[in-house]
Amino acid sequence: TNKKAPPPKTGEAFGNWAGREFAYTELPGGGVVQFDLTKLTTADFRNMRDHYQVNASLAVLSFFQHQSDWHIECENEKIAAHVEENLRRIWTQLNRSLSTANWAGHSPNVLQWENDINGRTVQLDKIKDLAPEECEINWKLVDGWAPPDRTPPKFKVYDGIRQFGQPGWPIPVENSLWYPMLMEHGDHYGRKLLRPAFQSWFFSILVHLFANRYYERFGEPTPVGRAPFDEEMSPDGTTTVRGNVYMAQQIQQLRSRSIVVLPNDKSQVGANGSMEYDYDLEYLESQMRGADFERYMTRLDEEISIATFTPILLLRTADVGSYNLGQGHERIYQMMINAMNADRKMYIDKYIIRKMINYNFGVNAPNAYISFRKMGNTDAAMLKEVIVALINRGSAKIDLNELGQAVGMTLTEVDGTLQPPPTPEDGQD
Repeated sequence: TNKKAPPPKTGEAFGNWAGREFAYTELPGGGVVQFDLTKLTTADFRNMRDHYQVNASLAVLSFFQHQSDWHIECENEKIAAHVEENLRRIWTQLNRSLSTANWAGHSPNVLQWENDINGRTVQLDKIKDLAPEECEINWKLVDGWAPPDRTPPKFKVYDGIRQFGQPGWPIPVENSLWYPMLMEHGDHYGRKLLRPAFQSWFFSILVHLFANRYYERFGEPTPVGRAPFDEEMSPDGTTTVRGNVYMAQQIQQLRSRSIVVLPNDKSQVGANGSMEYDYDLEYLESQMRGADFERYMTRLDEEISIATFTPILLLRTADVGSYNLGQGHERIYQMMINAMNADRKMYIDKYIIRKMINYNFGVNAPNAYISFRKMGNTDAAMLKEVIVALINRGSAKIDLNELGQAVGMTLTEVDGTLQPPPTPEDGQD
């Protein structure tokens, strides 16, 4: 009754799961319904970063990820303290390196280890973020499972990084970190957040150029003059000029901010039967207004924001002025950051923290894990009420040192506020 089931096949036994990318942009008849985004390169995505909306969305994403609160969990306190101390020291470098995957889809990095002679440990001292355009994965082929007398299939397994222009040998696994963001179907080059935003970015650039030409053209509109071509006139009473030549001179004077004087003869009959001036001057104006361009460019910015998972109200104010709506957008964004932190956690645990433990405590030492604090599910007002109630009951005390630093006081000034005032000596006020 206690007999175990037959064990499954272990290791890389089935599934071609590496180095493939899928893209379907065609209808059944073969007609392309949008840009062929499969032809975009990493250099194209790097160029998109110079757009103001793309830059803002990527910046706020990396800043939120950098400010995520975390701690290390491990059953061995010594291991947990070592990992947390080393990881906090290089956290800024690690976050900057992994943020490359937010726009490029993947982030190739070099892990530089150094010996700490005083502490007798191996410390992760530096993380070099390599240019994703210059790196590719070095694959190792391993045999999969096959029935007896059958040729086993070959599967690809990550085996370091090859950097273009460097020696023929790859960067080994123990000194490298390849992070694919939100990897699907074994595509180790990850999901590129800027790929869905390409069309909006492309038209935003074009519309900005066209709008600037429009503003320049109709900000100083073209004057249109009408005059009889076969009539001669004498503006100064001495010389005579043709009507069209006189009108051209007046328009040129108008361009040089001079005055224009036209004859007041009326002889033409207008469309409604009224008399019109023989010499007339007006501006060529557009029936379109700049607000139309403004609305369309704002729409494109919103499309870019949504494509990069950035709620619209996170970087701008609402039309209705709803504070609660803006808070709701922020909470949605924080929940999205929680999911992306969970994606990062898998790679940090396995390819950084586990290496720290192996090099310092042995391969049989207990595992340690990074645990991110969930964002977006805390109510500041409720926490405030709880803390005030605990302080009033005497169950909690205020850390005056921490409070003094929060309000900008130095440590010396904080210590000074904690000391009791000196007592006056006898005979002194």
